[in-house]
Amino acid sequence: MPSGSNGSCTSSRGLFLCIYLLAGLRLVAASGKYDPCTAPGPASRGNGFYMGIAYWPGGRIVDWGATLNATTNVKGLNPCTTTNNFNNTGISDRAYLIEQGVVFQAFELKIDTLQSLKLNQSLTDALVAEIATEEVITAVVFRAGYRSEPRYVWSEDTGLTHGSGYVPTLAINAVFERGALANFLWNDLTCNSCSGILSPTCIVANSAVGTQHACTLLGAICKANSTDCSFHLYVGFSGSDRWGSTFNSNFQLTRVNQYSITSVYDKSKAAVSTLLQQGADGVIGSTPVSDNTGGSAS
Repeated sequence: MPSGSNGSCTSSRGLFLCIYLLAGLRLVAASGKYDPCTAPGPASRGNGFYMGIAYWPGGRIVDWGATLNATTNVKGLNPCTTTNNFNNTGISDRAYLIEQGVVFQAFELKIDTLQSLKLNQSLTDALVAEIATEEVITAVVFRAGYRSEPRYVWSEDTGLTHGSGYVPTLAINAVFERGALANFLWNDLTCNSCSGILSPTCIVANSAVGTQHACTLLGAICKANSTDCSFHLYVGFSGSDRWGSTFNSNFQLTRVNQYSITSVYDKSKAAVSTLLQQGADGVIGSTPVSDNTGGSAS
């Protein structure tokens, strides 16, 4: 990490985290071994796996585009795409996203281990302060050419999302086929824990693959007391590794979802909370960093 930076990278029990925030359009070089834009190698249980999350302040689901438009065969915006001409703008997907104020997190996870990743509320609030258009923040998960559908993680635009507030929890499944990454699929958390889909704290996300839901915490509650309104992303794995061994962590995640996914975080909080909070302070940078050290992750 360059001297004088305002953030840090840290590691514990195989989980690594760095967050890279943009300061306007200023490009600042960063270095390290966390690059979710490298092509993943064959996956085996217990190996490391790089993954990125991109947050778009003011970006709607429709602005990202579908992961693949079935009619035009055109892919939606991907933070790792640097050689295309997005929508005839003369710049690539990544350059366009940076121009729009999108910021990135980069992680190394342990394959087939149920994990919790965090964006502190203070950083969400910093993204909110940058919004100039729609009062929403969307996020996608990505690795190289693979990208999830977008999801809302904060909203004050009830016309777009029905409900409003901070989304404290989402869950995603990294799908593999014989060790090859095949997809990122969201688990629908429903709004049962916040009084159903008609609740003012129920976010409704309509995308190319259907409608999904997530409960929120209202901004007034987050600002009035010590309620933690940070965003937590739970990651599970499904499919099989390079040897045909089945991944089980997404099955565990799905079972927990039937009750309350927050119980996963409650149990793991003592082990990972300090790590995630330290790692989420941030360092100014332009893109997910390059793997300069030959890291062991896929």
